[in-house]
Amino acid sequence: MKRQAGVTLLELLIVVAIIGLITAGASRALMFGLDTERRLRDDTRREDRIASFERQVSDLVQQAFLSSTANDPNTYFIATFSEGQQGLQPGGNAQGPGADDLVFTAVGGRLRSDVTEETGDFEGANERFGPQGGMTEIELSTVGFDAPAEAQGLFVREQRPADGDPSQGGFQRVLNPDVETIQFEFFDGGEWRMEWDSRSTEANRLPAAVRMRYKLRDEEEERTLTIRLPHSDVTPLNPVTQGGAG
Repeated sequence: MKRQAGVTLLELLIVVAIIGLITAGASRALMFGLDTERRLRDDTRREDRIASFERQVSDLVQQAFLSSTANDPNTYFIATFSEGQQGLQPGGNAQGPGADDLVFTAVGGRLRSDVTEETGDFEGANERFGPQGGMTEIELSTVGFDAPAEAQGLFVREQRPADGDPSQGGFQRVLNPDVETIQFEFFDGGEWRMEWDSRSTEANRLPAAVRMRYKLRDEEEERTLTIRLPHSDVTPLNPVTQGGAG
């Protein structure tokens, strides 16, 4: 008697098991691919945010300006240590940590969008945002003075117009809440200095460049941003050779 052609239960179970294995492998590969895509997308967005932050800092610092009048008390470029704060220790630099508080007078800055979009009357805008125009005072620091108590990160303080007092005034906002520590260094035409005070230099000059080292809260390695100051006349051929800028 001939055996009838067909699929036995055992063969069917084997086929189902093989299909299951293939489906499981494809699902894992799909999930891995989706997870990789998500992580790459998140990394790209993060780097875009950091690049935007660095552009904002560069735009602010590049506005630094000093009067051509020697010892003019109304313009300044001052970098010091915040009280009770410590900057990052630059690798291999025996001079110690750089300043973590930078305040300077600036020109050419753009008005904030919330100022330009204000639809109220002049008196109301002036009360909300303060006077606009003229020489601006800008401070970059990780210490907040009028920000919410829970706020942290890198703060920027702006006062328009500058009042000649680098210690106070204006309005402060958080520029980047993820900045944990920061330090500034300054190129004097020959070397990088840890501090700077234009009021103590005979030439009353800006550094040629500012190097900002900073660390974000969820990163182990510090990042470095170097900013050339367009209003500075300091170069390797025309260095700062006198004064006490550091």
